[in-house]
Amino acid sequence: MDLFSELKRRRVYRAGIAYLVTAWVILQLADILGDNLDLPDWMFRGLLTGVVVGFPIVLALSWVFERTKEGLRVDPGPDESQTQGDSGNYLQPMIILVLMVIVGVLAFDRFKDDGDSEATLARTVAVLPFSTQSAKTDDAYFVEGMHDDILTQLAGLQTLERVISRTTIERYRETQLSIPEIAAELEVAAVLEGSVQRAGERVRINMKLYDAGRDAALWTKTWDKELTLNNLFSIQNEVTQEVVAALDGVLSDLEMSAMKRKPTDSFEAFKLYAAGRQKVEWRNAPKLAEALELFERAIEIDPNYAEAYVGVADALSLQPEYAGVDMQSTFVPRQEAIDKALALDSQIAPAYASLGLLRWHQGEIPAAEEALQRSLEINPNYTNALHWYALLLRDSGRVEEAKRLMRRARDADPLAPILAGAEASMYILNGEYSEARAMLRRAIQATPDFYLYYELIGDSFFVQGEFAEALRWFDEAVRLEPTAPDPRIGQCETLLVMDDLALGKPCVDRLSEDFPNRMPVGQSSLHFQLMVMENRLEEFLVPVGFALELGTSVKIGIAAAYVMSDDPVSAKQLLGSIEPRLFDSGPVPNLSDYDSDIGLLASVVLNRTGEPERAAEVLEAAKLADYSKSAEFDAALAFLAQDKSDEAAASLDRALESGRFSRWWLLRAPVFSRGSVSEAWDQSVAAVNAEIVRQRESYQNRPELGLL
Repeated sequence: MDLFSELKRRRVYRAGIAYLVTAWVILQLADILGDNLDLPDWMFRGLLTGVVVGFPIVLALSWVFERTKEGLRVDPGPDESQTQGDSGNYLQPMIILVLMVIVGVLAFDRFKDDGDSEATLARTVAVLPFSTQSAKTDDAYFVEGMHDDILTQLAGLQTLERVISRTTIERYRETQLSIPEIAAELEVAAVLEGSVQRAGERVRINMKLYDAGRDAALWTKTWDKELTLNNLFSIQNEVTQEVVAALDGVLSDLEMSAMKRKPTDSFEAFKLYAAGRQKVEWRNAPKLAEALELFERAIEIDPNYAEAYVGVADALSLQPEYAGVDMQSTFVPRQEAIDKALALDSQIAPAYASLGLLRWHQGEIPAAEEALQRSLEINPNYTNALHWYALLLRDSGRVEEAKRLMRRARDADPLAPILAGAEASMYILNGEYSEARAMLRRAIQATPDFYLYYELIGDSFFVQGEFAEALRWFDEAVRLEPTAPDPRIGQCETLLVMDDLALGKPCVDRLSEDFPNRMPVGQSSLHFQLMVMENRLEEFLVPVGFALELGTSVKIGIAAAYVMSDDPVSAKQLLGSIEPRLFDSGPVPNLSDYDSDIGLLASVVLNRTGEPERAAEVLEAAKLADYSKSAEFDAALAFLAQDKSDEAAASLDRALESGRFSRWWLLRAPVFSRGSVSEAWDQSVAAVNAEIVRQRESYQNRPELGLL
């Protein structure tokens, strides 16, 4: 008897066919129920593994045993009288083969989906805003605080590639989009959603983590516990660990240890801190003041709350830009808050980021970089550190590095308005004005009321010499946010540049009244501009001995007044105290760390004191550090200081053609307005004056902003 006949006699075929049919039905039911009941994938994998392992066992058992009326017994072997060559011997093996292929296809299809998912499932996650049924403000704050803490924990883990930040996630509160649609927009592999319901002193929390590609649950859990901070922090830690496990990540011992740390023991302090963080996101004067008060109240309740001290430092650091507070007045309280936070927790990334921002504001660039790098070592996804470090690099002239860092920040928080504006500012600084405006117009469509977008578009037009259009955009920015000083400064400066003193001078006066602490950086330059235009420079001249004790930016401004008043000796004293290498015979220093005007001023001083060769070297260094791209206009002034009128006229013509002539008003300074120099120079100056008149009339005829 051949093998096929023996398999048939022992009913191995029948057992195999029955097993495969049953397995196919069970696997089909498991696949359907798994998708509809959100059963975890490991259940299907386990079942399929059991089916595969069980098949050879069933075949072996059917070979060894036979079923009789007396029960199972060992098969004694074939009867010699049995015939061979049954024509059906090959039919049953074929049936088994077909059924095995069917089950294999089902398994492959399911495993193929999982394999593809795992192959493309990067460790990226979005945590949607948690829903709550409570109308109480306090409940909303603690729910937001819990959401914020989970986001912060996840973002700080080295094992996760990207965690979408809160600003972007807020756009999806009460969204009608499906999980796969949200994931596709944010380019993430997993989405966590949750709901929190409070009933008296108990809280019910539901969490569900989705594999966004298949819209299937990777993990789900519900807690029903007493509402205490210990329970909240415990749940947050469990959620973090489950998300990491579901994305095949691994937590380090240091990260596990950090998760065990409780930020505060006070539920009330936790709620106040959460409310303060929300206020900071508004970035305007009233909300920042409210945030500062909330953080300070949290500290009163729990003096050991490190995060609350960081909140104080951050709120103070934003007030100069968004509330017109004097920058230097914030240095001491910011340092005290940061020191306290780091004393309580030396591994808190936001504290190092705040320290980096403080050092940058203090002009200590290497120390600022060191602190920001330390913040990113602890938490590579901390958006504030990425944002601030990118801005520092931008303002240091390292624009390409800044762009790369800002792209990382945008990846983590793609819909954050402040980051969209910061990225556009880098394109403006790099001279890519059309690209910047296109980026900002897209951003306006998403967030039409964010004033910074309009201010930046105004900046882009201003540096190109399109002053009338710039002023229209500045006007709109001021309309949207009248408490922000920077759009007001842009508005006043543009009015002065268009030689509209009737509107420009009252604008500067109102700015001084509304933001008395904005000196010296913003308003002092406007006052200096007014004094030059009205021939009142003597008001800006303070004794050199007194000026030597002032800050760098103020000394440069006073030195400029002496230069424009044709007093190069006093100007040289001040500029030399800032950078003595400008006036010696050695290599010209890199001027990137200074206001680029220092090079122009030094060049004019050197020309006026009979050192034209050194003046040319310094002017060349100033061009390299000139981010406003006004090198041609600066060259015109330098040539004029050397009495090279034809070269000065040619440079001024090129400045006018390129649109980089916003400092034309310097030509009214005594050092440059010494009567007719040459016919070529007079014609160039007349062309500049005519363009200023044209733009002023253009704005007066249509002051409103046109269609976007």
